[in-house]
Amino acid sequence: MKDGYQKNRLIALCSIVYFASYICRKNFAVAMAGMLSLGVFDKGTAGLVGTALFATYGFGQIISGFLGDRLHPKVMIVTGLLTSAVCNALLPLLPNPVLMIPVWAINGLAQAMMWPPLVKICASALSADDYNRLMPVIGTSCAAATIAVYLVSPLIIQFSGWRQVFYVAAVVATMASFAWFVFTGPL
Repeated sequence: MKDGYQKNRLIALCSIVYFASYICRKNFAVAMAGMLSLGVFDKGTAGLVGTALFATYGFGQIISGFLGDRLHPKVMIVTGLLTSAVCNALLPLLPNPVLMIPVWAINGLAQAMMWPPLVKICASALSADDYNRLMPVIGTSCAAATIAVYLVSPLIIQFSGWRQVFYVAAVVATMASFAWFVFTGPL
């Protein structure tokens, strides 16, 4: 990819995707304190929910690497983001905290569908020098998302309750998915 505008757009879109995925992955850790204080679940169940995402995210990286060789990366990213959005929208609606475990495990699998296709797209679209120079830019979006989650989520919890943290994440992921789908077409 030689056009500077297209490179910048690709990096911006990849950064948006990775930012949104981190919002949908880190929000539970921040909301958990509020959920515990309200008695939504006990510490054991909270730990199982977080562990479910961690375990399936790690296992999902292997699966996504395998699928990435067979599926279009654009489709994998949209599927991962939309699945994560659905998981985030569903979590606050569950009447039994034990049901949060499989939903958050599915979110872990969905989260694993982002990074391998992003790397594949960038590796094929960018020169080696551009790849080495621009991939750290995408990586900073995870730090930005983590900061955003830890700054904004407590405010959301204070003014609207813990459920809104997940709804906001679902909206962010849906918007990022839409932007990715629409604006990567010409790339």
